[in-house]
Amino acid sequence: MNAAARNSIIGAGIGAGLILLLDPVRGNRRRARILKAGRKSFDAAGAAGRDVANRLQGVRARAGNLISRAPVDDAVMVERIRARLGRVASHPRAIDVHACNGCITLTGDVLASEVVSIMNTIAGMRGVVDVENQMTTHASSTHVPTLQRQFERPSRLKSGWSPAAMLACGVTAAAAFGGAAMMRARRTA
Repeated sequence: MNAAARNSIIGAGIGAGLILLLDPVRGNRRRARILKAGRKSFDAAGAAGRDVANRLQGVRARAGNLISRAPVDDAVMVERIRARLGRVASHPRAIDVHACNGCITLTGDVLASEVVSIMNTIAGMRGVVDVENQMTTHASSTHVPTLQRQFERPSRLKSGWSPAAMLACGVTAAAAFGGAAMMRARRTA
């Protein structure tokens, strides 16, 4: 394809786009949709930027914690364990956590299938010296009031993709499509 043909195609595309946007009947709606898409993209980019910044801050804090071996306060330890329980237990509110100089005591109701992962997770945390299991295990959640309600994630989090992961995937896909288009253009030229 020579330069004149390429310029003609580009000009025709720009002209068609202007006709669609400046259409007196449906142009307002199309322009509004474009502005809305732009705002959503801007908001998504902002969320992805904040997510990446928060993840970098977390990595920096974890690296500092690996170097620092200062003792962890019992109240801080309990809150860290409670946060970690939300990832490994289906009913984290049914488990009570007590800490005394790095010795952790767990009480409450728990499903038998989750005990090993809970114990391994807590034993591997920084500052934990010993974990004492005083939890009551149950084969199923039937007839156990504390195990009846299961935590449900908000609908916007059900996909499991963080804004940073979505941004990385989108950038990668755009780069792949752009590279493929450039390769195709070079082959036909």
